[in-house]
Amino acid sequence: MQFICPKHRSQYASATENELINYCFHWMQESEKHYKNREWAKVLPYVGSAYDIANMLMERGSHNRLPSSLMMISAMYLSNVFHHMGREKDADMVLILAYKHLAKNKLAKQIKTDKALDYAKQLMDEPSHRHILQSQLNMEMHQRSYDSQLLH
Repeated sequence: MQFICPKHRSQYASATENELINYCFHWMQESEKHYKNREWAKVLPYVGSAYDIANMLMERGSHNRLPSSLMMISAMYLSNVFHHMGREKDADMVLILAYKHLAKNKLAKQIKTDKALDYAKQLMDEPSHRHILQSQLNMEMHQRSYDSQLLH
């Protein structure tokens, strides 16, 4: 699942870590207006691009904690958007892929101070997503809802 086209991906590849971090936050913040209006198709490219950039940061193998945090936040946000679009398989897949990426990053680096595994665990704690996203992005998030008939 990729949202950034190959041309722009190659441009981002030459960006510094700080530039990528700024782009990631920028894309998530730019989505807010459309998110508030529940314009999911307009939100998706912004949040998907932030998710791609977070993946690029993780692939660089930085010892900085921020890329792991951005991976968690962007995956939660993208999963939320997919859910509201009725794309449950994609919503789940984003969380699973991010979980694997974060767990692999932690295990591969063996960095005791890194919070990658904590972030990976939070990805699977769906009830906490809304609070985490609101505190990290400073925007009101729409709660995920489920058909009660599916629970019986």
